[in-house]
Amino acid sequence: MGLYLSDFQMKRLKTLSKKKGLTASEIIRRMIDEGLEKPKGSK
Repeated sequence: MGLYLSDFQMKRLKTLSKKKGLTASEIIRRMIDEGLEKPKGSK
């Protein structure tokens, strides 16, 4: 799977990666997991 990010998004991702000490791939995986969680109150 390929993922294309704007220059702005890539810059923010690199900054966050350095700040958290995680790879960009790990940050992306975690963000996807958070986005796929069930909304509160749903069954």
